[in-house]
Amino acid sequence: MYASDLTVGQVSAIIAAGIAVAKLFLPNLLAFLFVGTLREDGGNVTANAVSWSVISRFLHSSEWPVLLGSDSATYRNVLWSARILRLASLLGTLLISVAAIVTPLGLYEAIVPADNQAGLDFHYVADSGVFGQGTPPRNESLPFSRMCYNTTCPSLTPVSSSGDAIDTRVPPGTISLFSSGASALASSVSSIFDIQWRSWTWMGLEDNSSLYPVGLGRQISIVALDNTLEVVEGLVLDTVDGAIGFRNHSAPPVSSDGSTWTEDLLFIQPVTQCVNTNLTIEYTIPLNNASSSLISVKDIRIVDHGGFAALDQTFPQWKRSEAQTNPDFRIRAYQAAWLNNVFVMKLLNVTDFEATDNNDAPVRFNRSINSTIGQAFVLPKLGCSVSSSPQYVSTDNAYACFTPRVNFNLSQPFNITPEVSSDFFNEDVRSLCQGTVFNDLGNLANPSAGCGLVFGSSQPLTGESNVLPQPGSRWSKPMYSCASGVEAVIKTVTFAFNRTDDIQGLTVVSVTDKIYPSEEAKPLWAVENLPVDMGIMPPLWGLVTPEAVAAANISPANHLETLRRENLFLPGQSAINIPPPGLKTQNLPGVNFFVDALSVMYSVEPLSAASDTSPEGGMSDYTGQGNLAMARRWANMSASPEGVAKMLDLIWTDYAANVVVGTKGLASSAGTEGAVPAVTVYARRIRYDLRYAVPAVLVLAFIGLALLAAAIAVLLGMAGPAKVRRYLNASSAGRILTSMNSSERAGLLGDQAGNDEPTENWVAGRGRWVFALGRDGAARVDRGQGRDGEGEGKGNGRIGRSGEGVGGWD
Repeated sequence: MYASDLTVGQVSAIIAAGIAVAKLFLPNLLAFLFVGTLREDGGNVTANAVSWSVISRFLHSSEWPVLLGSDSATYRNVLWSARILRLASLLGTLLISVAAIVTPLGLYEAIVPADNQAGLDFHYVADSGVFGQGTPPRNESLPFSRMCYNTTCPSLTPVSSSGDAIDTRVPPGTISLFSSGASALASSVSSIFDIQWRSWTWMGLEDNSSLYPVGLGRQISIVALDNTLEVVEGLVLDTVDGAIGFRNHSAPPVSSDGSTWTEDLLFIQPVTQCVNTNLTIEYTIPLNNASSSLISVKDIRIVDHGGFAALDQTFPQWKRSEAQTNPDFRIRAYQAAWLNNVFVMKLLNVTDFEATDNNDAPVRFNRSINSTIGQAFVLPKLGCSVSSSPQYVSTDNAYACFTPRVNFNLSQPFNITPEVSSDFFNEDVRSLCQGTVFNDLGNLANPSAGCGLVFGSSQPLTGESNVLPQPGSRWSKPMYSCASGVEAVIKTVTFAFNRTDDIQGLTVVSVTDKIYPSEEAKPLWAVENLPVDMGIMPPLWGLVTPEAVAAANISPANHLETLRRENLFLPGQSAINIPPPGLKTQNLPGVNFFVDALSVMYSVEPLSAASDTSPEGGMSDYTGQGNLAMARRWANMSASPEGVAKMLDLIWTDYAANVVVGTKGLASSAGTEGAVPAVTVYARRIRYDLRYAVPAVLVLAFIGLALLAAAIAVLLGMAGPAKVRRYLNASSAGRILTSMNSSERAGLLGDQAGNDEPTENWVAGRGRWVFALGRDGAARVDRGQGRDGEGEGKGNGRIGRSGEGVGGWD
């Protein structure tokens, strides 16, 4: 244990123990040294009576009588009261010593709420890190713009024109409507219009002088590997499970010992479920392959781990009508995996099937499945994203894309005409999984979704490192089918603020789902009910109040739908095959960014292999090929469907954190009643653990009992100061010597002229008599004139009567 690890109580106990040892050791050492100063003559030491009283007290008050077993320490032939009280004194001394050491151990310092808690105003805290440096200052006049690409735009967002100028701004009434519910919940909860692009630029229409703002996706930093709760400019990030919360960061005044408070924040988070296809891709790295990308591989095989041989031939289904309330992403992923495996079996001639008109059983198998678990099937080459990154993670929203492109016969219900490419099959599988297509209407019943195959990090079959491939080694790549959606939810966040007055001093203590006391207390979500395709114009969504909806005089059946529940699966276009470009087409990030992030999740491939219109638009390479730490983490996550689902959610979070920012905070709410949450300010205080007070309590009880007994003795006349003084004098060694030599009452104790004589008188008189004590017993010594005069007489080993007075003894 280092000194810095010791508590205040432990230090106090160490000091008390040292003092106790010193208190025991030093008096005994001094008594030992004092004996060494006594000058013996024939084994005897000569001193006056008062000196023998002091010497006796000095020696017998030490522990030497106990250590050496001398007369004053014996228990034999001693008065019973003396034995009992002497034992009690010994036990009391030991108990006090223990209490002196143990009692301080209960002391400790604690950071506790201060006694005086006052209302505190919040102020903006700047982010001095990379996100703060990479986020341009907010332009308060920057309008939200919306493009409907249609001359007939929804009434909630009319696009007016004046001559050649087109007004793309979202009307103030629409902004107020979709912001009303957030303010009603808490001043810290953001609305869809408190979400802005982290970077933006301006765009103009052809042959039109009007400019309008648009988003610009640019990478600032990678947070997918942080695995923590953290704050960056405008966001609270959960990089443990994957989520972003919107907050323009502010805090109360910084204090020496910190402060905490809680806020309700709007979070948007991906929800992903994955299933194992139970198929793997095995390949060998050529001996002459020096490329770090490992694009060239050979001896490619599909290995059946139950994806073929153990396939349940019952077609899995999920309820499209419950896409908002019960999205069932796992069944969607399983359905897509089922169709993927069935199609691959047909291509590999493992089985054969034909389509039916029965939606509950769209496939009729014409012959049994000819495969066993562990059987390998040769592939001439790899297709889709896995071909450009066989060693690392990749995703693709085209099912069965890793197989050779061949034509096959398949009709309804997949809307495939005979003799068409498998690309069309892939698109139908994706649409079945996502639940929506490009031309579905934007409304509450059509939440956004993304589906695709995930090719996990390859694992070595030869026992080597999974991040340092060797030429000639054999590898196995797992394959998963995943389905994702995005939900908005209110969460309760506990913050702590100390150390520095910037974002470095702001930490997230916990993030939990908000608990509602009743159904009526749950938030009311609203979604536009648009008469246009969601691919052309994604619907607005947000938190509203019934009063705001009524005041807007909107017909719910035609333009707005509401839902009261804890969360809302966000509506909009589902992730499509062609990912979003880096440059957006409107300034409405709350309806765009989460779909863009879904597209990024299912379009992971090396940047060198990405096209000019790839999702990243300059964003990070999420394969792990160029990042060893990412490659290691993805390799660990690739071992299970749950790990792969979390990996996708972290990719979504990383992309979202780089492209959007929250602008609503509490700094502007200072002084507004109820706007700023209660803050608990902490202070350093001394606390005590009562368990360590037991010895001290026993000492107090012992002392209390002794005081009670002493009080009773005084009341009964059994004890008093005079009696104590008398027996102190009577048991004094010097008085005993002089009393036994008294001419008035020789050999008797307690004579009036002896033990009741005041100390001052006795010291000046008989206390000056000289006695020799030691090996021969005790004897009165007569001295002549002067100090240490001659003529010393001894009494044959006993106390003799006095002769002449002592002359000249000081």
